[in-house]
Amino acid sequence: MAMPSLRPLLSDRTREPIRSLKDGAVLMSVHHVVASSNVGADGVIIDPSLICHGSFQAGRIAALGGRVEAATHRNLDFADHRIDVCVVVEALSRGAVVIRDGDAYQVARVAPECFGHFGRVNVGARRDAWLRAISESRRARQSGQGKVAPGPHDATPGSPVTMEGSAQ
Repeated sequence: MAMPSLRPLLSDRTREPIRSLKDGAVLMSVHHVVASSNVGADGVIIDPSLICHGSFQAGRIAALGGRVEAATHRNLDFADHRIDVCVVVEALSRGAVVIRDGDAYQVARVAPECFGHFGRVNVGARRDAWLRAISESRRARQSGQGKVAPGPHDATPGSPVTMEGSAQ
């Protein structure tokens, strides 16, 4: 049985190309992506904790970010980043093919029972902690320690701490 396309649920942003901006900056669309092996025959995602962020180029994953976390993406108390549908890819790896359904991306949906009330999210504090971690990572790299900063989505689902020393 083929998975549904759910085209009406995708915004125009989903098909937006990568564009160069002034000063060499690049605008790219970041999507919620899920491996085809994590999607049931009914088009529902089996394990939503395995959803990641990714960007596409030429029908493949060009960059793959961290896993999304329940506190921000499946939280009924925080709608800013809610995952309703995800683009299906052959695997969660750079270079993996983005699966298409005609002229649109194939998508899968998150089951309603995967959402919950996880409380308020302090976006400002999370962003500040993330920026501090990036700064520390750069300093460590320059000193030869090579430490990589965790991203804002590298927390264990349900954990009140998103990065060392930073509360949600």
